[in-house]
Amino acid sequence: MDTNILYNVVIKNIVSVLNIHTKLNKIVKRKDRPYWALILKYEGETVYLNKGKRYVSNLENMIILPKGSSYDWQCVKEGRYFAVEFDSDLECDTLFPFPISNSEKFLQIFNEINHAHTIKKPTYKMEIMKKTYSLLLLLLQQKQSKYTPSYKQNKIAPSIEYILNNYNKKITNELLADVSSLSVVYFRKLFTETLGISPIAYVNNLRIKKAKEILSSDYDSLSEVAYSLGFANLYDFSRTFKKHTGMSPSAYVKSTK
Repeated sequence: MDTNILYNVVIKNIVSVLNIHTKLNKIVKRKDRPYWALILKYEGETVYLNKGKRYVSNLENMIILPKGSSYDWQCVKEGRYFAVEFDSDLECDTLFPFPISNSEKFLQIFNEINHAHTIKKPTYKMEIMKKTYSLLLLLLQQKQSKYTPSYKQNKIAPSIEYILNNYNKKITNELLADVSSLSVVYFRKLFTETLGISPIAYVNNLRIKKAKEILSSDYDSLSEVAYSLGFANLYDFSRTFKKHTGMSPSAYVKSTK
């Protein structure tokens, strides 16, 4: 199950917050769902069929129903479920099941969303938007926690953490190798084998990504941008930027207007 699309979900608005009881029923067909939905079946059990696969929804298994998806569903054990429907520009035809180990936490958030949506205080839209994002974040973090890094990834993890926190400073292979307590030669070999890119290239990729964000926002001068990102000078920044993007920083700015 590829959940990468979920990292790019931007919620435009909450469409509905539902707390529904379902009885045993026959298979119901749903075609081209108009909105995304987060489902927690906290009583009973529902089965979803999508693209030849069977997904169970109950207190131990949440499910995300994407906008644009088509599926069949059947309540096999009657009970209640929470559903938060929201709109997003993204669409997907595959359902996303998530086994959950801390159902009490998820149920608490659903209850808070339902309460806020019912009371409708002046800030309720922002509150339920925030809590819906928190549900998505919890699901994705829980999935990540089940991933066990390899030996090689563990060895270079300190250097990656250092890069993420210090990309705007001068960084060398020697410094990164020392952070990971490895020899320079072995560190460079291990880093490249693990990530498919050299340490300094990784640093520059991150800097260029940050440069694009700055150039699309407010900034004083290109020299200040270069300095803010840890480049030695404007020439070094411009040369690296053009190497990665195919255009100079000033040309990139013009292309985004």
